Amino acid sequence: MTPHRILHLLAALAVGATVGALGTFGHRSLVPWGLVLGIIASVAAAVWLRATFGPMPVMAYVVGWVVAVQVLAAGGPGGDTQVVADTTGYVWVYGTVLLVIATLWLPRSWFADVEARWPGARRGVPTAADGQNVG
Repeated sequence: MTPHRILHLLAALAVGATVGALGTFGHRSLVPWGLVLGIIASVAAAVWLRATFGPMPVMAYVVGWVVAVQVLAAGGPGGDTQVVADTTGYVWVYGTVLLVIATLWLPRSWFADVEARWPGARRGVPTAADGQNVG
């Protein structure tokens, strides 16, 4: 594993911890919109990481996200917690992590940076012998 790849994983871990912490603090503000915004931000970051760096950083992102959420969900010295055991808390913790992990099973082609080829589109454009578009 190259140092560049390790840096990607550490950055993804930090992004996961940041998004998880911000979402944990915000998921109960303005119910249900804080929860919706937290879920969208969490899934969008996972999709961005998958599209830009591949599936391994998404796994590091999930680890950072889960650690941040679980640390904040644990009771503090006075018994205070940031995640309450109700529907909103369960959706935030379990629903979001399932959606983020689901980005790992999305088809690789959804993240490929290639031009779409539709039947009948751009007729008359010459192609290379291997079928790749040269025009």
